[in-house]
Amino acid sequence: MYPVLGILKPDIATNIKALNLVMARFDTLGLNLEDHRMITADRELILAHYNKDEAWLIEHGQTVFKRMASDGIEHLKSPLEYGQRILDKKVGYMTSGPVIVLWYSSKDPDIYQKIAEAVGATEPISAQPGSLRYMLSKDSYEKADAEDRALYNSLHCSDSRDEGRRERDLWFPDYA
Repeated sequence: MYPVLGILKPDIATNIKALNLVMARFDTLGLNLEDHRMITADRELILAHYNKDEAWLIEHGQTVFKRMASDGIEHLKSPLEYGQRILDKKVGYMTSGPVIVLWYSSKDPDIYQKIAEAVGATEPISAQPGSLRYMLSKDSYEKADAEDRALYNSLHCSDSRDEGRRERDLWFPDYA
């Protein structure tokens, strides 16, 4: 069995049309809904969910460096500090309101590739037309940076069997 965890993030979690759209798309992929819940997550749960280490923080901080350099802006912090700021913004976003957590299962070993195509690119404005992120948000890194906030990309989905299991056990501990 291949577990898949989906999260409708705070920008769409209370939008019933968005929930129906996501669930209908997942149905077309042959996913079986095992459980779902709406919760307001705390900081500890979100940090455990994202599970980011120092290497991730530095790598994403380097991305900030590159964007700043292309805009002619001086670096005032280290890549690690910029990476930590990205993570802090994600945590703030994910704890700003309720989220809907959907736990699915599949017998299809290719489900994670199919989910990735259905959900679309991380940056909604760059996502393929017809993908869920493209339909649910028009946000961009540029807009998020200008507003000093996290990217509102509406949806998270597991990207591997191991990640699906880890996320399922985290969000649905009663099944672990």
